Parts: sequence; structure tokens; C-alpha cells
Amino acid sequence: MGVGDLLTFAVYALATVSLTVLVKDDEITRGFRRWFERQPRGSLRAYWITCVYCISMATAAAPAFAWVLCPDSPWAKIPAALLTFRWLAVKMYTWQRLLQGKAALYDIPPAEEQEAQ
Repeated sequence: MGVGDLLTFAVYALATVSLTVLVKDDEITRGFRRWFERQPRGSLRAYWITCVYCISMATAAAPAFAWVLCPDSPWAKIPAALLTFRWLAVKMYTWQRLLQGKAALYDIPPAEEQEAQ
């Protein structure tokens, strides 16, 4: 495995992280999550949306299939690159606010608290 393969793997791994956060925590997917949460209590569908391991398994499928089935296609890499850049941009924005003193670690609420607000 060469450096290019490792870089591609890192991009797809970070794309999976970004897609997992998008599905599990972001406001834009709230309606999707609410549908799952309205399922009967104790059902696998209701549990699935609260389990980060379950969601990440599902969100890893798209990057994994793109990496395996279309390794040389630039069109398969564009969504992964966008999701990776999204995740990196959010992290860098947060780190920059911390370094500039515009935020403190205790000022950034966990995702559950952000959703409740």
C-alpha cells in the first residue's frame, strides 16, 4: 500500500466521520432522525438512530463501496472529499475559536445539548 492509498483511505475515513455526524447530530437531518425516533420503543429502528456505532456502520457503506468499486473514478472521490473538507473545516473553525480566546472548551456544549436548545 503506497502513500496515495493511505491518503485515499484517510479521506474516506474522515468522510465517514463527517457523514456520521451529519446523520446523527446536524440540524438538517432532524426530520430524518425524528422519523426513526417515532418508531415503537424498543424497536431496532428506534435504537439505530441513537447508536453511533450503528449509524457509522451504515454511513461507512457509501465511502467503502466507492473506494472498492470505483478506485480510479474521480466522481466517486468528490463526495468523499467534500465530506472530509466539511469535517476538517468545522474542526479547524472550532480550534481557531479556542486559540483566539473566543471560546473555551466548556463553552462548546455537547451535541445533545445543542439539539435541545
